[in-house]
Amino acid sequence: MSRLAEKYMTKITIVDEKDNVIGSEEREVAKQNGLIHRIVRVIIRNSKGQLFLQKRGKEQDTWPNRWDQSVGGHVDEGEDYDSAALREMGEELGINDISLNKLDKWYQEENMGGTILKRFNVLYGANYDGEIILAKGEISGGEWFDINKIKKWMEENPDNFTPGCIDTFERYWKLKGE
Repeated sequence: MSRLAEKYMTKITIVDEKDNVIGSEEREVAKQNGLIHRIVRVIIRNSKGQLFLQKRGKEQDTWPNRWDQSVGGHVDEGEDYDSAALREMGEELGINDISLNKLDKWYQEENMGGTILKRFNVLYGANYDGEIILAKGEISGGEWFDINKIKKWMEENPDNFTPGCIDTFERYWKLKGE
């Protein structure tokens, strides 16, 4: 079984409408039943002021081959937001020693093919100039981009990005005054 397939079978944290943990469930079951769950999102900036974007792999069950924020993922059973963000950094980009700054938290409902995804999101920011090792299968590419290029690209070709990525970057830029 591939690492990506194992990831889809991992139980994720299920919460109530106030973000209190009420249990856990397999990811697909949570999505199909409209259970509220937790997501972490990380935007990484380098010393040149560029932001790192990852391109989701073609095997991804949601939004394959689209550009996404630097790191993102579900909060697994038994994890909190911080530990999930650090785990995802290691799994997706091979970054294991980094300080994260919690920037925002929000609730979101997103229609995805007739299924309403209900989730709490926590956004982190990080500064990083080191080596990035992309997770094979999960990520098909990654690159540093100037902020203005990303904004223009999102305006002209929003279908190149996941909806969550666009929402996350709009929140990030507003928080940063960019």
